[in-house]
Amino acid sequence: MTWAAGVCAGFAAAGITHVVYVPGNPLSHVLGALKTYPGIRTTLATREEEAFGIAVGLYLGGVQPAVMLQSSGLGNSLNAITSLIVPYQVPMLILIARSARPGAEA
Repeated sequence: MTWAAGVCAGFAAAGITHVVYVPGNPLSHVLGALKTYPGIRTTLATREEEAFGIAVGLYLGGVQPAVMLQSSGLGNSLNAITSLIVPYQVPMLILIARSARPGAEA
């Protein structure tokens, strides 16, 4: 099993039914592996704050979401996490992939 397939199996085991993501090279492996999980839908977001906003809306609609982003976008997420996720106690699985660097294995 590849690491990406393991992540997808973990999503399924955790009851995740929707993944909101900001694109990035390491995450493309997970997105490819998610194609074998028809019960998990995906939504592309343009920014990290948008991804968290979409995920909270999904949660309020009865969906169990996860958010995937790169480590370089974590700083962009802090406002959404501290002003929306934490105060309203929204359970959120967050996968943060290390941003690729030249010569790094994905």
